[in-house]
Amino acid sequence: MSARRVCDACHSRKVRCDRNDPCGNCLDQSSVCTRSRGMRRHPKRDLQSQRQSQRQSYGSSLVLAPRASPGPSYRPGAVGVEPYQDTGLRQQQQTESEFELGFEPESGDGVGLDLFDEQQFMLLNHFDLDFSMNMNMNVGYSWMEIVPLTEDQMIRRVHTSQDITWSIERRQALESALSVAGRVLGSMEQSQGTETGVGVERHIPSLELLYWMLNDIGSPKFGSFISDYFRHVSKDSLKHMGLSLISNTATPPDSTLYTVCVNSLAFKFLNATLGTAQDDDDELTQNLRHSALLYRETAKAALKEIPLITKPSLHLLQALLCGIFLHQGSGDTNTCRELTKTACRVCMDIGLYPGVADLQSVTEAEYYCFMWCYKLDRNYAWKSGGARILTIDADPEIISPSTAPNISASELILINLDLAKVQDAMIPFLNDPARAAREDIFNLEYGTGTGLLRTMERIRRDIDQIRDPSPKWTGLDPASEIATLDFAYHCILTNLLHLRQLALSNTHAQAQILTPVETYLDSARRGLQALIALCASDDRRKTVAYLHWTLLYYPITAYIALFYNAVATSHSGDFAILTTVARCLAKTGSLSPRVAAMQGLFQEFVLLCRGVFLDVSLDVGNDMGSVSLPSGLGVGVDMGGSVPLDGEPGAEWGFGALTELED
Repeated sequence: MSARRVCDACHSRKVRCDRNDPCGNCLDQSSVCTRSRGMRRHPKRDLQSQRQSQRQSYGSSLVLAPRASPGPSYRPGAVGVEPYQDTGLRQQQQTESEFELGFEPESGDGVGLDLFDEQQFMLLNHFDLDFSMNMNMNVGYSWMEIVPLTEDQMIRRVHTSQDITWSIERRQALESALSVAGRVLGSMEQSQGTETGVGVERHIPSLELLYWMLNDIGSPKFGSFISDYFRHVSKDSLKHMGLSLISNTATPPDSTLYTVCVNSLAFKFLNATLGTAQDDDDELTQNLRHSALLYRETAKAALKEIPLITKPSLHLLQALLCGIFLHQGSGDTNTCRELTKTACRVCMDIGLYPGVADLQSVTEAEYYCFMWCYKLDRNYAWKSGGARILTIDADPEIISPSTAPNISASELILINLDLAKVQDAMIPFLNDPARAAREDIFNLEYGTGTGLLRTMERIRRDIDQIRDPSPKWTGLDPASEIATLDFAYHCILTNLLHLRQLALSNTHAQAQILTPVETYLDSARRGLQALIALCASDDRRKTVAYLHWTLLYYPITAYIALFYNAVATSHSGDFAILTTVARCLAKTGSLSPRVAAMQGLFQEFVLLCRGVFLDVSLDVGNDMGSVSLPSGLGVGVDMGGSVPLDGEPGAEWGFGALTELED
């Protein structure tokens, strides 16, 4: 006997039907469960000949753009969340085919599977052509014109365009979301760290620890990926600073700068060393972890003691960078942005940038100081929509380590530097997206934007190449680091595709080709899937450290885009992703006030979306409800109730993977 079909109500609302009579959804809504629709089956198609025809017709004008190739299979730890496996997208597309065709995709070679294969070919393997949208965006995607690309735009609460033909409920949900986002982000913008530095006992690494650090940093004990995080302070300088502190021979101003640098590196070093320890609970490990926290607090207190009139110098620049790493690890992005502005000004004052300094003759420490200033400056400007401080007129390629023969850099650092270069080129268009159309930056032959898409394609390949287990990862958590790279990559790609979509939709030249909106949304989904992978770890302390360098380090454009799409089109897969992210963050919110604030923001987004999507009243006191998650989204993630946000007090954390938190 054939299985029951999807009921009329579930089909209309585009939600999964359990096919009972009556189904569970209709029972919950106290509505009549009917199946009066006719079943529409699309004829099977010869996909091979169809694809060949598409290649012949479109091949000459395909844009070289990033391919969302899954790359080698990779699992973060034992949890099993796979950011680049296609199972989640497959299930999501199968759900969409159910909505369109009115029945579940067949497990064999039926129409549903054929539809998925075609979609996978069109959406994952190419940024293909989409003439069905003509040269104007589909009405369902007109929300793209009002998506805020920077946090400044979110704080200013940009309202909906009158041209969007939405229902009152959907428009109200959108405006409420912008208002909530502006309020939460604006509050985080004004909040600063509460540490005063008063009464903090001074702890300086011992001679034995200094010897241990000098012996192990740069040795085979650590892989090349982690070694690059120490190179902004050379071993000779570290030795001089440490001995000066131990023997108390440094002048008071120098002693303050040396304390920030030595203690910051000691904190990183101990966390990196303990990260490779077999027994994480023995007394010796716990004592070393406690010492690392004392060194961190001493460094942060010393940072506050640096006088404003301190003469610009390399040591001052190194201390500022160390402070940035510590405060971003604590989630205090505002302090980091201000410290970055100061660091960039010092970098320019001492002439450490292309056009003034010959980067082929600078030391490795000097180069890394410049490189970190460049990367941090570009990212904070890109995130907030503010101006860049470190202004350079040189070609971005000049800042590559390949131009300096005495400087070594790992693939991980080079990928981060390449991403910063893409951000640098995008910044002028974030606050004025129409400029991308005016300057025709996505021209197929010479457009700057087209070149950036090619660069992103190369970066995607570079990320995939370093996924495999390698000694280079020693001292780091490869799964979380790759997920962090994936999140960063898709945050940047999503904004780039957003600019391209708007630019080409406003272009009247018929030669321009519009990228399918689904490709843009797929990038946003993959970015949030990487964020979910970060939250899959059972180590909440480490998870929060990574969230501070992802969730708080990049704008939330991807989440906003999926929210808009879920509200506009009732997309169940996007609603599931939004819900999963909100619940994943609830696991760690009690450890970080700023992550808790973002989790609260996302939870309100889910409630607003739920009120439109599931047609229920908005009640912030209700649980977020349950949804059927696409396969691969949230596997191994506790999807139970929210963790109370008023639990243990927030702590402070260090830089990226070199971070451990207090229980």
